[in-house]
Parts: sequence; structure tokens; C-alpha cells
Amino acid sequence: MKKVIIFLVFCSVNIFCYSQDKFVTDSLDMLYQSVKNDSLKIDLLLKLSKVYQANDLERSIEFSQTALEIAKKGDYPIMEAKVNNKMGILLYHLGRYDDSLDYFLRSKKIYEKLDNNNLLLGQVNNICGIYIQMEEYDKAMGLYQDIIYKQNKLLEKGDSTNFSQMHIFYNSLGVLYNKMEEYKLAQSYFKKALENAKDFKFHSRFGAFYNNLGSNLLELNEIGEALRYLNLSVEHCKEVNDKLELSKSYILLSRLYFSLQKNETAVDFANFALQVAVEIGAVESMEKAAFSLYKIYKEMGESSKALVAHEKYHQYQDSLFNERSVKEITRLQMMYDFNKQEEIRKVEEKKLLFKMSLIISILVFCIVLTGLLYLLNKSREKRLFFEKKSLEKDVELGNKELTMNVIYLLEKNELMKQIAKKLSEIKELKKANSREIIEQIIKDVEVNMKINVWEEFEIRFQKIHQSFYTNLRIKFPNLSKSDEKLSALLSLGMTSKEIAAITHQSIKSIEVARTRLRKKLNLTNTNTNLVEFLAKL
Repeated sequence: MKKVIIFLVFCSVNIFCYSQDKFVTDSLDMLYQSVKNDSLKIDLLLKLSKVYQANDLERSIEFSQTALEIAKKGDYPIMEAKVNNKMGILLYHLGRYDDSLDYFLRSKKIYEKLDNNNLLLGQVNNICGIYIQMEEYDKAMGLYQDIIYKQNKLLEKGDSTNFSQMHIFYNSLGVLYNKMEEYKLAQSYFKKALENAKDFKFHSRFGAFYNNLGSNLLELNEIGEALRYLNLSVEHCKEVNDKLELSKSYILLSRLYFSLQKNETAVDFANFALQVAVEIGAVESMEKAAFSLYKIYKEMGESSKALVAHEKYHQYQDSLFNERSVKEITRLQMMYDFNKQEEIRKVEEKKLLFKMSLIISILVFCIVLTGLLYLLNKSREKRLFFEKKSLEKDVELGNKELTMNVIYLLEKNELMKQIAKKLSEIKELKKANSREIIEQIIKDVEVNMKINVWEEFEIRFQKIHQSFYTNLRIKFPNLSKSDEKLSALLSLGMTSKEIAAITHQSIKSIEVARTRLRKKLNLTNTNTNLVEFLAKL
């Protein structure tokens, strides 16, 4: 049941959304509170903004701002562009052209990003209106030309969606050229506007276009054509009861006949214009009509009538000034309220930004700290790993040395046993044979020492430099065992004298052996150092 009620209210809103009746606003409020869909909420807020636009700009702006916040958070680009456009219109009415332009440009940027040229054209027209108000005619001109170019591109693609509205753009371009005093160009665009409006039967616009053409032709002093268009405007405005444009037509006709020095006819049309303007309360037209009467009566020499007309002119001017003053005061109040809200919003945004920055900074700090702790932990693990490996290697080397020492002691003990045994045998032998036995013992000890020292060296060497012999044999397979031993000793940086002591050879023999080894290693006639060469294997 609730959904049915909401649907009926929504239908009522669509029919009466332009009314400012309390029922409509209450219905919109009730519907807004009921719906959950963000897109529908934005649409309702825009309708509420439009309802309040005529008599409460402050409320209208509030609704639009709320709609803009929802559109941004919910990622609704089309709706966001529409709300930006609405904000631009509201600020335009406040006379805040710079801020209005900012919102229009935001909307334009979204339409460009979405490549929606149909909506983009209307937005550009609003921007042009701002530029005209700011008297930046060159900027407005560039944009209007761009509108025409893009519309032609759409037509080439078969998209005529906006073509029925081109009279708006043509007329605006004509007004712009008129302000720039390029009357011929202005005339061509006014005619295009009229032609487009006729093609699509926008009868309500004919009067304004006829008047624009009549005014333009007066500037060009083409009186006959100006009179034709102004008479067409009068005829049309009477037909559709457009009294505002009718009063403008009469003012222009008065000006036309005054230029022809047909003062009586000029007075008649000025009075017609004043009568219609008073009837509809168009103060600006009343002011212009009274001023026309003043000029004509003054030219005719009718001072008393000129004075009356001048008094009326000042009366209407004061009334218009008062009306404008009230609007200006209202505009200034709205501007103050809007600025105040903007300041509050910016303060809140700064607070939110500070909080977000603080949270992000804390998160970054935590991430960096976690990373550092992780790296320190990995570094510690790596250090412990290498320490463990180093300790294992030290233990391994210690074990090797211990083993070699034990073997060495065993061999020495065995040797000592043999010596003790043989010396014991001497006691049993005759004295003549004792010398030979002792000499034999000495020889046995020397041989044992020679073999044992080399074997002990070779074992230790192979344990520490496990790949030396392998690399040497791969690269130089023709080396003898003696060559390999000499190579091992040289790789440790031992001198010929040291090697001779270990191997029980003469120094000269070692030098000869070194020369033969250089030749076998293909180092003869080179500057390569033999010891360095072997140390790198």
C-alpha cells in the first residue's frame, strides 16, 4: 500500500513540479523521506530546488548542494552534471557569475568525458550567457561557433536531437554580434533563429525574433525592412497575447517613426507601449516608453508634455531602481548566506581531509614499521644462519685437525715402539753389529718422517681446498704426481726453500721442477706469475 501511495505522489510531483503550492512541496518532502534509491533522491532534490527557486533561493541552493553530495558519493556522473548545472543557474541569479561559470564548466567537463554532445550543447549555451554578462564576447563567440560545429557533426551522423532547439543558439549568437556592433552577422543569425523556430513551430518565440530583427535593421538604417518585421511582431504578439514583446514592438516602432520625423505617429506608438507595459506591470518597458515620449515631446517643442513624460520616466526609473535595489539586497543576502555555508562546508572538508591524512599517515607509518621489523627479522635470521654455518665450519675444521693430530700421534707412537723394540734387540747382539742396526733405525725414522709429513699435508690440503686437484686435472691432465704436489705447495705461496725442506730435495731441484711445471702449464715466455696462477684454480 505504501508503494502505491509513493507512486501516486511521484506522479503528482511530475505534473505539478513547477507549482509552489504547499501541497507540492510537502509531497516532495514526503516522497524524499520515503525513497532509498540515490538516483531518485537526486531527482527529487532537483525538483524541490526548482520549486523554491522563485521565492527562496537559499532553500533552493540547499537542496541542490545536498543533491550534489549524493551524486558525488554514489558515482552518478549524469546526475552530478545536472546538479552542477542547476547550481550554476542559481548562482547566476545571485549575480555570482564567476562561481556560476565554475559550476557550468564542471558540468561541461562531465558531459565531455561521457561524450554526450546532446547535453553538452545546452551546457555550452549557459556558459556563453555568463561570458556575455561578463562582457567577454570573444570567449562567448568561440563557444557559440563550437556549438554550431558540433551540432552540424551530430546532423551528419543522423542525430537531430538538438536541431529543434537551434533557434536558441542562433538567437543568442545574434544578440552577441549585435553587442559587438557586427549588425550584418547578427541579422543572419536572427534569420536562422526565426527559420528554425518556424520549422519546428515554436510560435511563442516569433515575437522576440521579429523584434530582434527589427532592432537590428534599425541599427543598419534599413527602415523598410525594420518596419516589416516590427509589424509582423505586433501582429503575432496580438495573436498569441504576448504583451511583453508587444510593448517592446511598440517602443521600437516609436523609435522608427521618430527617426523618420513622424513625431505624431511616434507618440502614438510610445503611448501604446506605455499602456501595455502598465497593464502587465513591465516597469522596464514603462521606463523606456516614458523616455521615448519625453524625447519626442521635447523635439516637438511641447515642454509641458515633455515635463510630464520626464517625471513619469523618473518615477518608473525610481520604481525600477527600488525593485532592482530589493533584488540586489536579496541577492547580497543570498550571497552572504551562500558564502557562509561555503565556508562551513570548506571547514568541514578541511577537517575531514585532516582526519583522512592523519589516518593515512598512521597507516603508512604502521606499514613502514612492519616492513622494517620484517627486514630486521630477516636480517637477524640471515645473520644467525651464517653464524651457524660458520660455527659448523669451525667445528668441522677443528674435527679435521683433531683427527690429523690423533693420526699423527698414533704414527709417532708406533714409530717409537718400533725404535724401542729395535733398540732392545741391540742388547742381545754382539757389539760389532750394533752400528749397522742403529744406522738402520735412523734410516727408518727419516723415511717415516718424510712420508708422514707429506701425507699429513696432502690430507689437510684436500680437506680445505677440495676442488684444487679436480680443477688442475681437468685443465692439465698430463701432470705427474710430483707436478701436482709441487702445484699444491706453490698455490699456498711457499718458497722453493720451504718446499725443498718439506720434500727433502735440493733448492736447485725445486727450481728445475718449477721451470718444467711452467712449461706444462703453458706459461713459458709469458709474464704470468706461477704462484698467482695456481692460487686462482
